[in-house]
Amino acid sequence: MTSQDHYDLALKGVEDSTILLKNFNSTLPLIKKKEMNILIMGNDAGMPITNGGGSGNIKMNYEYSPLWAMCDEFGIERINSSAKADRKCNTAGDCITYFGLPNTKSDAKND
Repeated sequence: MTSQDHYDLALKGVEDSTILLKNFNSTLPLIKKKEMNILIMGNDAGMPITNGGGSGNIKMNYEYSPLWAMCDEFGIERINSSAKADRKCNTAGDCITYFGLPNTKSDAKND
């Protein structure tokens, strides 16, 4: 059984060890400016693969995607992570545009 202490420890481990990209030229952290336009591409940003199959399969209590993290950080309504394309903005004019990728060959033919 998982306790809150176990959950908190696992979350800290993930937060401390995950690298999304290298910080070349000291680009990060992002400096929030007025009317920022952020482009997020790829299904893994919206629906990351966080576990394997078979013996590597785990049941997770909660997933927090990079797409939702960016939406929350900028106060933008969360974008549906299964969307192929969507754009949402906050009242300050900051916008996130998300482009997922077709999941199957039949999806690609229909677009």
